[in-house]
Amino acid sequence: MTKVDAMKLPGTATARISQRTLLGVLDTVRQYDAIHRAAGSVHSCALFHGADLLVSVEDVSRHNGVDTIAGWMALHGVPGGDKILFTTGRLTSEMVMKSAHNGIPIVVSRNGVTAMGYDLAAKLGMGLFGRAANRRFLCYVGAERFDVEPLLGLIRNYFVYCGASRSKPSQNMAHQPSWSPTAPAMARPNRMPHGDGRGCLPRASTRGLALSILFGRAIAGAVGDHDGWCAMFWLGLLLDAPQYTK
Repeated sequence: MTKVDAMKLPGTATARISQRTLLGVLDTVRQYDAIHRAAGSVHSCALFHGADLLVSVEDVSRHNGVDTIAGWMALHGVPGGDKILFTTGRLTSEMVMKSAHNGIPIVVSRNGVTAMGYDLAAKLGMGLFGRAANRRFLCYVGAERFDVEPLLGLIRNYFVYCGASRSKPSQNMAHQPSWSPTAPAMARPNRMPHGDGRGCLPRASTRGLALSILFGRAIAGAVGDHDGWCAMFWLGLLLDAPQYTK
């Protein structure tokens, strides 16, 4: 722990993860849990370059899984600066430290984050995503490394934002994300959050989705595809007037 200050991870400009990549990681790991499905009581750990799986292991110990990944990286001379680590175990301070020691700046877990893990990751400038399963996840720290793609969620008729879990973290877990959709209007940011939201937008109605696509494509013909699709997204929100989840 005394060497924490000496650890240097890649900056936010070079080590990032997009919403599409994160969802791709979650889709991929579901295909590599044969032991868990057959016997249960094991942890999965995987290393990704973007959404591409490099290596995956299953072990009875989450620490053994991370150590196996670290050994594979050392044997093959694989740097961690542009990699994403996935684990099904809790993100404790030890797990965060092992990831940082291997130069991995972004860690995704199916489980939660402890307070010590949260504090250590914040100090190191890492990105921690917990409670990540299916299309829901929480960004506990490092939202500046995350690229939200709201149009992706609109087309899928489902909005997935950092903090999509409705369950409250236990007392021994990390601090709740700082932005909440239930906060007073004056306390909310004047744009969609770049992560750290406690809730997610609900499913868009068929009416709002159809109208937004219709008007968005009409605008796209006049001002260009990019601006048209952006207008489609915001117009869909206005027409459908969705309410935030509690």
